[in-house]
Amino acid sequence: MEKPRKVRPFHIQVVSRCIILLGDLQDWVGDVLELRCALRKLSKGLWIIDASDARVIAGGETRWIEAAHLYLAESHLVYVPSDLSLAVNGDQRYTHKFSTFLPDEAPEVP
Repeated sequence: MEKPRKVRPFHIQVVSRCIILLGDLQDWVGDVLELRCALRKLSKGLWIIDASDARVIAGGETRWIEAAHLYLAESHLVYVPSDLSLAVNGDQRYTHKFSTFLPDEAPEVP
């Protein structure tokens, strides 16, 4: 029997032009408030979204989609490979106009 995973607290950091998501992004009030608080302060422009150290569970992708729509609609978002990038890239609700999803693996150099 598989052991249940321990929930890791969600946290978001903004460093230069990079939005870093850590821990477990869920459909919890605290996670939603932290997302909104961090993203509403950002200026439009190019943002790298690094959620490689985050897990997206229990509706977390829905909260990210909503927050990106509300606060980052005029920005270009470049996603580093992660659970979040996989979740939103295949989700029809994600209608952000300016998104780039980096491939999971670097191309081979001859």
